[in-house]
Amino acid sequence: MFAKCDRPLVTLSKPIALNDVKFKVAILLSSSNEEIMQCQLCDRQMEALTAHHLIPKQNTKRKNEDPSPTIDICSACHRQIHSLFDNKHLAQELNTLEKLKNDPQLQKFLSWVRKQKTDKRIQVHGKKAREA
Repeated sequence: MFAKCDRPLVTLSKPIALNDVKFKVAILLSSSNEEIMQCQLCDRQMEALTAHHLIPKQNTKRKNEDPSPTIDICSACHRQIHSLFDNKHLAQELNTLEKLKNDPQLQKFLSWVRKQKTDKRIQVHGKKAREA
């Protein structure tokens, strides 16, 4: 049986398909209707996290491989990753949590975002590195 909730757990700016992994929001319910979860990149306490594939689905799908492992990260970190890096670079160079945390471009963002309020939508910036 589900407990009645007076407010939405997540507010979306547009509807998403339930099977759309790119925007899949991982929501866990506790007895108080909210469970605070921690972003694995910035370590902020968040009410909702997204699943980031360490090797982009684009790479595994083409080879008929199983999807890669995922990490649970906040929306701001997820959007920043994809604004800075293309899928090829993510698959070849930044395919573990440790590699993502140690990337200089991402470290700069992480040190800044840790200071931001968790209820504020973070605007991300960055240009994807062009392939030579």
